[in-house]
Amino acid sequence: AGRWTAATSRHRALVASAPAPLRALPFNSGYFMTFELAGAGAERLRKALLQEHGVGTIALGDRHLRVAYSSVDEERLEELYSTIYQAAGKLLG
Repeated sequence: AGRWTAATSRHRALVASAPAPLRALPFNSGYFMTFELAGAGAERLRKALLQEHGVGTIALGDRHLRVAYSSVDEERLEELYSTIYQAAGKLLG
């Protein structure tokens, strides 16, 4: 349980540091989390992540991007979120 708690705390810290135009919505799952975008563009961001970085996400409407982090090794979570943040900054400003 201790290792899982530490991993969860680290994960929460990574998503809490999301830069504008992203905001992490509250989550308590060990599988998925969702970002709310400041404006429309979730589908554009989803496509850019997949085509340019090989990162698969799910666009939920125009303003929400769902991330399934359960299949990502703990050591690679920071890389995953860094990629998402960079792509969002580039695409959505």
